[in-house]
Amino acid sequence: MTVTDALFSDAVDRLKETVLQGRSIDAAQVQVIGLDDIRKAAGADWEKIKDRVRANSMTFLQGCLQRTDIVIPAGDGFLVIFSAGDERNLASECATVREALNAFYLGDAATARLKAEISQTTLDPRGVAALLRAPQAKVAAPARAAQHRAVFAPAWNAATQALTTYVCKPAYEQGGSMRFGYNPGYRTRSLGDRGRHGELDLRLLETAVQGLTRCLSEGRVCAVGVSIHPSTMTDRSARQALLARLLSVPENTRRYIAPQIAEIEPGTPLMTITDWVGMLRTACKRVTIELHPAERSLDGLGMTGALAVACSIPAGILQRGAAEFFGRWVGALHRQKVKLIADNLNDIEVLDAAITAGVDVMTSPRFWPPCNAPRQVSSYPREMLTEYRQVHI
Repeated sequence: MTVTDALFSDAVDRLKETVLQGRSIDAAQVQVIGLDDIRKAAGADWEKIKDRVRANSMTFLQGCLQRTDIVIPAGDGFLVIFSAGDERNLASECATVREALNAFYLGDAATARLKAEISQTTLDPRGVAALLRAPQAKVAAPARAAQHRAVFAPAWNAATQALTTYVCKPAYEQGGSMRFGYNPGYRTRSLGDRGRHGELDLRLLETAVQGLTRCLSEGRVCAVGVSIHPSTMTDRSARQALLARLLSVPENTRRYIAPQIAEIEPGTPLMTITDWVGMLRTACKRVTIELHPAERSLDGLGMTGALAVACSIPAGILQRGAAEFFGRWVGALHRQKVKLIADNLNDIEVLDAAITAGVDVMTSPRFWPPCNAPRQVSSYPREMLTEYRQVHI
């Protein structure tokens, strides 16, 4: 049995136990309103939009709720089964989720006509039994997570032609190659990781702080980035734990830390991103964000407070395609005085296209391999890449 199967079975068993014990449960019906208008406007493209609405709404809902809550797709909406907790104000939680979900829809032109209505209810054992008999009732469970380990990715600054920053990121193996990130599907599908990464992010931050502290104590100066998943920013307890740890770092060390909110889903409202950046800037002034390569709306990013936007171009793209891609992103971001970071560049042709287009910072597991600890700022002239081409290509 897979991890996903186990979580699915556990959720169903919990509902069955409620029926057998004769207990009632607190629930909320999330209704997505406006789908008929979207269906008519989308026409033949409705099937694609429908899947995205369902998947992205599910991901967003799970980020707003507690880890032990259950979300079940139901008709044109979702049924939320709340975990027990006398201290929970469910009316307030439902209002917060409704406002957040509506803001989420407004951030995407394709879904701006949608809105969410939430009605809180209590299901008696008979209602739970009816739910379990319904064929469409399917409990959503997080996908199996990649096996992550913390690494430091050297970042090359094109202006200074030096390795200036070491970003502490989760890494995993894919197809025999080292990849940075949380979800292996993020760069190839417009569907995010439904898992929670608060504990992983705390581990990454701890690794980054220890590495930076050691560097500074030895007189080696560099900036150290640290990756943070959006689910950590939407989970109140995980976010508070991470911010508390950041603020506990002495200021003379913390000023070298640059948090990066990684793997942000396409269509995430600008207001949400701005809130995330603002929270992190209470501790660290230099905050960066990673956007999906399919993100089309790059306007307004200068208002978020982010120093830079990172993006990983999918592997295998042609040099001509890379030049057009980087040119569009550089033009849009530099007009807003925001820098562009290009991650995971493993092709020398694509890396050359990034430099020519004016990309500010780059990482590459191939050309600048990840290391177990940050190092000091070190010169790396572009000519060294030319030599790499002559020797290795």
